[in-house]
Amino acid sequence: VMPHVFMLAVATVISRDKPAMLNMIGKAFNGVFDDPPDMFLRVKAMDILFRGVVINCARTEFAPKAFCTALKKENVAGLTFEPNNQLRFSLFAARNGTVDPHVVTVKRGKTNVMDVGKVVAVDGKPQQEIWKDSCNEYQGTDGTVFPPFLTENDRLQSFSGDLCRSFKPWYQKKTSYQGIKTNRYVANIGDFANDPELQCFCDSPDTCPPKGLMDLMKCMSAPMYASLPHFLDSDPELLKNIKGLNPDPNEHSIAIDFEPISGTPMVARQRVQFNMLLLQNEKLELCKTMPNTIAPLFWIEEGLALNKTFVNML
Repeated sequence: VMPHVFMLAVATVISRDKPAMLNMIGKAFNGVFDDPPDMFLRVKAMDILFRGVVINCARTEFAPKAFCTALKKENVAGLTFEPNNQLRFSLFAARNGTVDPHVVTVKRGKTNVMDVGKVVAVDGKPQQEIWKDSCNEYQGTDGTVFPPFLTENDRLQSFSGDLCRSFKPWYQKKTSYQGIKTNRYVANIGDFANDPELQCFCDSPDTCPPKGLMDLMKCMSAPMYASLPHFLDSDPELLKNIKGLNPDPNEHSIAIDFEPISGTPMVARQRVQFNMLLLQNEKLELCKTMPNTIAPLFWIEEGLALNKTFVNML
């Protein structure tokens, strides 16, 4: 069971941009999703991630028909078309088994070894066109290579294309991997309202999300928020309305262990949780009893651990 990503996304955008249409949207939901009891999905993880959740566009009533026509016209991301006027919505089917289409240009470090891997352009563009001011800059490497001679005082930088921003991991402690001494660096989402460097991700400081959340609307064109899993390093208020969350730095943090002389990442764990806003709305029947809170959808972990062949090279 999870919040219905598709219905919530549509309801959020419509309530913000065209609130007068909420009544019709409610009728459309009842048609294409066969009278859902609430705004939650009861499907297998594979369905929402890759196979797709059915949107029944064979309905002939006005609201469902108009809704499906708009979906097809707008070419909404995540939709696949099937026979008999059926659609399927999934989060990652379009990316499954694909190669990242973006071309990232980085420095070789030939003139200055400390610039090795530094991102200078993506698809030929020297900066993004999403945020304000310095938040559009590509700061740091692409995350696959880092400069050598790392010390405890160094603050690393790495650009994440998926989240349209750079992260600045900081030194945490000494570690070791397969007998090699390493330095652990960690990162989090940040506190946008109180960190001047991050305020350019917000329209204004008073519109920034709570600590530990990043609004992804401008980045992904979807009303989602990124956080660390289980709201680790986030505003404690986020934990109050959700049962079953137990933030643990060992299980839910972003951490990288580097061999400091070469700057080689030996072990890495990149984790991010995607969340949606549940918003009570009297104009939409399915949202009348909805609590006003941020609800987790799922979280992803990407990992790296060098095998013995590569470790022996060091």
